[in-house]
Amino acid sequence: MAGKLQRPGKVVGIDLWKSADQSSNSLTATQQNIEAAGVSNVAEIKTADMTKLPFDDESFDYVFASLAIHNVKPRAQRELALREALRVLKPAGYLVIIDLEHVGEFKRYLNEQNCRQVSVKRAGFNGLWGWLPTRILVAEK
Repeated sequence: MAGKLQRPGKVVGIDLWKSADQSSNSLTATQQNIEAAGVSNVAEIKTADMTKLPFDDESFDYVFASLAIHNVKPRAQRELALREALRVLKPAGYLVIIDLEHVGEFKRYLNEQNCRQVSVKRAGFNGLWGWLPTRILVAEK
């Protein structure tokens, strides 16, 4: 979806491809989804750890983390993932986190890092993704 919305530019997705975190999650399936969506000319995927992003400082206008950061344990590692997201984000860029857990923790950390317009709202129908309470956090660097 981001590949269809972003113009001009490129979308880069990362994952560690651990089946324990996502059922049927694989590099191959994700590449097939990119091709099926018709965005292979602007979207690419890499195997990477969100606590050690393989990108230069201030490389991206937007950083999205969807149902991912809650899988990072312990808290210090989650903060490292947030620090990395901010590092690769351009000034005035936006960090968007969709998650089930720790959203208050993320909000506090981002406020401490002087992010602007840090807001949280419910996601999905009545704030639920499936049967789980889900929140969307948006912060401007």
